[in-house]
Amino acid sequence: MNERLKYIRKCLNKTQKEFGGALGVSRDTYASYETGRVIPSDTFIQLLCSVFNVSEEWLRNGKGDIFIKTKRNILDELVTAHGLNEREKAIVAAFLDLTPEGRAGVIEYIEKASNNLAGTPSREDIIAGDIAATEKKIAEKVKTEI
Repeated sequence: MNERLKYIRKCLNKTQKEFGGALGVSRDTYASYETGRVIPSDTFIQLLCSVFNVSEEWLRNGKGDIFIKTKRNILDELVTAHGLNEREKAIVAAFLDLTPEGRAGVIEYIEKASNNLAGTPSREDIIAGDIAATEKKIAEKVKTEI
C-alpha cells in the first residue's frame, strides 16, 4: 500500500506536506505511511479515498481503477481534451446540471437561434441585392426618359 500512496501523491503532483495537510496529518506522519513504517488507519484510508476520489479497493489491494469516475473528474478530462477555458467549462458544467427537460429546452433554443442566423442574409448578399435593385431602377429610369 505504501507504494500506491506514493503513486497517488505523485499523480496529483503534490508534496508530502501538501498531501498530508489535505488529509489533516503532518508531513512526517504521511511520510511514515509512504515508507511503510506505519500502516494508515482505516479512517485515514477512507478519508484519502473520499478527498481524492481514489478507489479503496485499488489502494488496499491494487485491483481495479485507481480513481473513481465522478462528474467532476470527467468534466476535467473534457476540459483537458478539448482545451476549454474557464467560461466554457462553467457552461458545460451548468448544462450537465440541468434536468433532461432543461437540457432539451436549451438544445431547442440553440437550434432555433442557429436556424434564424442561417436564414439571415450576409452583408455581401445585402449589398449585392441593393446593387441589383439600384441597377434595375436606373434601367427603368433610362427607358422612361428615352
